[in-house]
Amino acid sequence: MQSKKQLILALCLVMLLHNNACRYFKKKEGCDKADNQSWVTTHLGCIHIKSYKNDQLKAHPNLVIVLHGDAPNNLPGYQYRMAFNLAVLNENTVAVGVLRPGYKDPENYSSDGEKGFCCGDNYTRYHVDAIAQLIQQLQAYYHPSKTILLGHSGGAAISANVAGLYPNLLDATVLVACPCDVPAWRKYMSTQQPSNDDWTESVSSISPQTLIDSISTHNKMVLISGDHDEVVPMDLSVRYYEELLRKNKQAQFIRIPYESHEIMQHDSVMLAMYRLLH
Repeated sequence: MQSKKQLILALCLVMLLHNNACRYFKKKEGCDKADNQSWVTTHLGCIHIKSYKNDQLKAHPNLVIVLHGDAPNNLPGYQYRMAFNLAVLNENTVAVGVLRPGYKDPENYSSDGEKGFCCGDNYTRYHVDAIAQLIQQLQAYYHPSKTILLGHSGGAAISANVAGLYPNLLDATVLVACPCDVPAWRKYMSTQQPSNDDWTESVSSISPQTLIDSISTHNKMVLISGDHDEVVPMDLSVRYYEELLRKNKQAQFIRIPYESHEIMQHDSVMLAMYRLLH
C-alpha cells in the first residue's frame, strides 16, 4: 500500500513539474527570440513591445519609446496606437510601444515583472532599470540619431525617473500628465478614493522631483497637461517644470485648455513630438 501511494505521489510530482515547465517555456517562447521587434529581455524578464517604422528610414533613425499609464481598470493598448501614428507621420522614425512590466494588453500578450496595485507603487528602481535596459538594447539595435522617451501618467513618472537615473540615455523626454511629485499625488488620490487603503500604504517608488539635479542639460524635457485633469492635477507638472528651470535644465511646459487626463494622442502632444523629431 505504501509503495502505491509513493508511486501516485511521484507521478503527481512529475506531472506538476511538467506542467510548470510547459507554462514557463510557453511564457518565455517569444522572449527567447529577443528580436527587438516584439520582445526585449531585461533583468525583470521578457518585455513585450510593438515596433513601427516609417517608410523613409536612414542609417540612423529617430527612436521613440512610448510608455502607457498605470491603467488600473483596463488593458493598455494605446501606447501601440501612439507609436504607430508617430512612425507614420514622422519620416526617419522608429516608434516602439512598450507594455510595462507586469501588464497584459488587449491581445493577451504580457510582460514579466510585477504590476503592483496601480497606486503609484510601480515606479521603483527595478521597474526604471528594466525600461532603461530596454532602451539601451533598442539603441544598440537601431543606432539612432536621437532617442525620445514619451510617457503618459504613471509612464511619465517612470520616464522622468529614467531621465534622472540615466542622464546620458535620452535626447528628449516628454511627460504627459505626469505625477512628478509621487507623495503629493498619492496623498491627493487618497482624498479622491478614501475607501482605497492602497493610497496610504508605504511604497518604494522613486519620485521624479528627487532626481532633477542629475538630469542632463542635453535632455529636452517637455511637460504636457490638461488644465481639467482630475486624476493628475496640472499643478504637479507645473511645479516640476518650474524646478527644472531653477536647476537650469532644458524645459518646456504645454497647457491644454479644457482637457482632462486622457490626452496622449491630443494634437498638442503630436505637435510637440513632431518638433522634437524634425
